[in-house]
Amino acid sequence: MAISSSPWAPSGTTTTAKPTPQRTSTKAWLHIVFNEYDTGDENTGFKLPSYPKYDIPIGFIDLAIDLAIDPASGQATVDLLNSDGHLGDTSLVNGNIQTFFNVEKRRHRFRLLDKGPSRFYQIYLTNPDNPVQSIHYWRISNNGNLYEKPRLTTNVKPAPAERADIIVDFNKLTAPGSAAAAATRLLLQTVWCKPSGANRSGQD
Repeated sequence: MAISSSPWAPSGTTTTAKPTPQRTSTKAWLHIVFNEYDTGDENTGFKLPSYPKYDIPIGFIDLAIDLAIDPASGQATVDLLNSDGHLGDTSLVNGNIQTFFNVEKRRHRFRLLDKGPSRFYQIYLTNPDNPVQSIHYWRISNNGNLYEKPRLTTNVKPAPAERADIIVDFNKLTAPGSAAAAATRLLLQTVWCKPSGANRSGQD
């Protein structure tokens, strides 16, 4: 599966997924802590997908590219004196536009982090060949705290600085008769939201 984002995405980020044994590197600055239940090794504890091969941090951030990128350093900047805050016009995944990630036909864990600074997100798993289709996945934690039982859902809604951990089994999803049977790619798609949770489309 590949994770990718649109180059200019005023209505959110699109993450594509292709079931394939190949893999690209991703980086999201998360402080990951393991314990006797969530061990980072799928052969122990709750047997969650192993880190780092199948346990992938994904950080979402919005930036106003023309305003926020320092041309001298190429680094993102924010005007700390702007009392209205920073509202981006472009979504980035792990600091990049049009990122992607190849997955295998098996379970993967994605640690989703809304890195802010302003946007609320609603995150879906969709099939580009059937965009109206609802695809379920398992949410296993909230802000790093494991639920007592996994929750089957079609979307999560993190606010800035919030995290949601999800499990997606690409083998089951793409099997005959399943939700995304024979799909060669899926989209982990974000929609920008108002703080109230209402969807936003277009630029602010």
